[in-house]
Amino acid sequence: METKKVIVILATLSKLIISGLLFMYFWKAEDFLAIKYIDLGIIIVAIVYILLQLLTRKLAITSNWWDWVYYGGLLCIMLASIFISQETFNTFHMLTRIGTVLLILPLFADIYQLFLKKKIK
Repeated sequence: METKKVIVILATLSKLIISGLLFMYFWKAEDFLAIKYIDLGIIIVAIVYILLQLLTRKLAITSNWWDWVYYGGLLCIMLASIFISQETFNTFHMLTRIGTVLLILPLFADIYQLFLKKKIK
């Protein structure tokens, strides 16, 4: 297996783990402060996710439409953190939950394309 493909596979699996961590953080966040003031560790994990996404996009052979879905997830998290208030907590909490799902969904398409698509042919 060539080095480029190994890097893409490792980065994709790393993104899956990271998106799982982000998913768990925002789905377990049951108070206003956890979304308004996101932990520094979670911000660093999100930055690593972004860097891995940029790396896989650069190394990938093809550009897929689902490569852009993660932007929606990041946008949901950022908007919630900026605009959340006590009165709008439920709305923005749901927005962060949707956003974390948008971080995970493209990875399933990538994993399918990397591992399963070639076995079916």
